[in-house]
Amino acid sequence: HLYGDNAASDFLTGATYHNYGGNVSELQYIEQQAPAKGLIVTETSIGTWNNGRDLSKRLMADMKNVALATVNQNCKAVLVWNLMLDNKMGPNLDGGCQTCYGAIDINQNGYNQLSYNSHYYIINHMASVVAPCAVRIGTTSRTINDSKITHAEFLNPDGSLAAVIINEGDENKSINLSDGIHNFTCNVPANGVISCKWNK
Repeated sequence: HLYGDNAASDFLTGATYHNYGGNVSELQYIEQQAPAKGLIVTETSIGTWNNGRDLSKRLMADMKNVALATVNQNCKAVLVWNLMLDNKMGPNLDGGCQTCYGAIDINQNGYNQLSYNSHYYIINHMASVVAPCAVRIGTTSRTINDSKITHAEFLNPDGSLAAVIINEGDENKSINLSDGIHNFTCNVPANGVISCKWNK
């Protein structure tokens, strides 16, 4: 592979991925082959094929697989495709996706009515607490040992801490968070998402 070729490796920053097949755990294997290189998911879409406008079907899956599974496999960034489209799934180039929705869809009739889809909400959950250049940090999970809970924690450049937690279970969960100084409980609703940010 190219990372093993020292001459070629000098010209490579990392590898990019789309999420339309395979298993996110494959990213761990690639990262282990070249830990000094970066991983970025450069495209993930919603559309007619995956109930892209049905938040009850997309939000939890997109939070788990697009937002959290990727960063928990050491991806440095995730880009959604597309940020905004019109209500007729455009504009796009010839050969482009004719069945995609944006994170936000704008109605062509007056361009003043917006519809928000799952990718808008996953961006919102992450960006509301995770700042640019934040670093995902390791955690110990004495109280988060439930297979229905997925989480990621971050250290922001200003020293604040952030946690994003999803609960795929049918019961509300109380999650205890501690940074060694502060200790507090978050209530994560059944089939819900929370984002927390605090100063250490």
